[in-house]
Amino acid sequence: MRCKPVKKNMTTPPLKSQSTGSIPYIPAQAPFSPEQRAWLNGYLAGIFSRTIQDGPQVQQPASEPTPGATIHILYGSQSGTAEGIAKDLAKQAKVKGFESVLLELNDHQKMDRAQEQTALIVTSTWGDGEPPDNAVKFWKDIQSSDGSDWKNVSYSVLALGDSNYAEFCGAGKCFDERLHELGAKRLHERVDCDVDEETAAQEWTRRIWEILEAIPSAAHSNTDDQTAASATVRTASSTSKQPKDKTKYHRKHPFQARLILQKKLNLPGSAKDTRHVEISLDGSGLRYQAGDALGIYPSNDPDLVEALLKHCQLSHGAEVQSKDGKRKPIKEALTSDCQITKISQRLVTELESLKGFPPLSAAFKLREGMDLLDVIPLGAELDEQAFVDLLPRLQPRLYSIASSPLVHPDAVHLTVGVVRYEMNERMRHGICSTFLADRLSPSDKMPVFIHPSAFKLPEQTDQSIIMVGPGTGIAPFRGFLQERKINGGSGKNWLFFGDQKASTDFLYQEELKAFQSEGVLHRFHTAFSRDQVQKVYVQDRMQEQASELWKWIEEGAAFYVCGDARRMAKDVDQTLFEIIMKEGGMSRDQASAYVDQMKKEKRYQRDVY
Repeated sequence: MRCKPVKKNMTTPPLKSQSTGSIPYIPAQAPFSPEQRAWLNGYLAGIFSRTIQDGPQVQQPASEPTPGATIHILYGSQSGTAEGIAKDLAKQAKVKGFESVLLELNDHQKMDRAQEQTALIVTSTWGDGEPPDNAVKFWKDIQSSDGSDWKNVSYSVLALGDSNYAEFCGAGKCFDERLHELGAKRLHERVDCDVDEETAAQEWTRRIWEILEAIPSAAHSNTDDQTAASATVRTASSTSKQPKDKTKYHRKHPFQARLILQKKLNLPGSAKDTRHVEISLDGSGLRYQAGDALGIYPSNDPDLVEALLKHCQLSHGAEVQSKDGKRKPIKEALTSDCQITKISQRLVTELESLKGFPPLSAAFKLREGMDLLDVIPLGAELDEQAFVDLLPRLQPRLYSIASSPLVHPDAVHLTVGVVRYEMNERMRHGICSTFLADRLSPSDKMPVFIHPSAFKLPEQTDQSIIMVGPGTGIAPFRGFLQERKINGGSGKNWLFFGDQKASTDFLYQEELKAFQSEGVLHRFHTAFSRDQVQKVYVQDRMQEQASELWKWIEEGAAFYVCGDARRMAKDVDQTLFEIIMKEGGMSRDQASAYVDQMKKEKRYQRDVY
């Protein structure tokens, strides 16, 4: 499902400009932004309410609801980043003396919208502009809403995304536009926050608190309560300054980890190149859990950098200020700091504005997989600094960890699909996959960090799990099985794995068969798509096992999916839905509610990319 706002023929109540009682306010048509108007209204209300002892009851216009005293902080998060920001907002609210409620977006109905309410929404985007799993129901609900239940809500959206993708911050944009259509009032304009861009999020947060603190009805009602709350949080804060792990390494300050080994998992004759990679964390203090991801900062292919410098007639030794704020030769900046292989339409437009950039051919069409050499016409004479300033920062790549810390406490294992393809008569190479497979040797180092994930095993070892992980999607489940073998418990484990050919692409075959013979893997079904005329996929195996699969789910099993977001994850989701309808004897609406409940209980989790 692509997240696109649904347009409906509906009208929002007209904004009124009359004054109410004895306290003036700024009318909607005044030349101020929504946040400026909110601040001024709060300021005026504060001044005049102190001078009127026995005047009439003050009310805000119906068209401009004053934010409620309780702040609802709602989040949509696929990997945990948006959830982390939302939790930080809740902590800040407590310090500032506000009462707040932290909710997943799918739980938005817990907010009593019959009364004036304040909603701060933090959401990520995945796939083709789609909402996170814990925001899908919210999106469906506001699409079908007639608007009457949102007119009392004042809100603001912090949208997280990656500008390298066409649907940058797609979910956040859709939520913001739809809520505005429904008559909800913006406290502050939406902010679209790019990957690794903290400044925009910090500025949004600062302005939100300024606005709320200026509105009497949104502020705390008891100064002593605020002081007590602040004291409580200050105590917690001073404790929390001690890191949970004795490590100083994180996304902004990665650890220089050593490559232990990398080996090809596919056998001769395979059309694929999948590598098993082991990386040492020894000496870092970094700790991970099964289901987490490892972030790796790669460097660009030196051959591509060299070709780009020549193509654009850029001087190798020309010094520029790079993305990290340091001055360095442009060759080094393009190799280590700049994104040169993923092109967005926005970047193309910005490139065309550069001095010395020749006009693009009328036949030019941006396609996925293009790099800068495809976009910049031959003979361009670009200013080195202007060129580097325009390019996005090279981002880390996240890989699901394929090991358990109970078995490998000082190392992480990865399952990496190496990306190579031909386009426009030129070979292309995945930045990080070929960095690991081709450009690093054992003992070479790379910058890494642990990216915590919400994709986790059940806390109870007696709860059964069903895992669907074709191809490199097997990675976290290898870690899950390692952990379940150590922890024991009565919970059963069921794996669906698939790839192209059993003879060449049965990743970790010996290990998986060993788990099966040891009684760790209770049920195991494979789907090798090219071993027969009619292709067979993991969702087909699910259909074949529908009755037993439904029995496991009804008994409380957790259902996990890892792998390709665009096709496999959607097909598996649809198959699960159909099995629940058929085997559970449910209507479409009942099955949808059942799946929503599974997600709420963390019994349906997806790690998709």
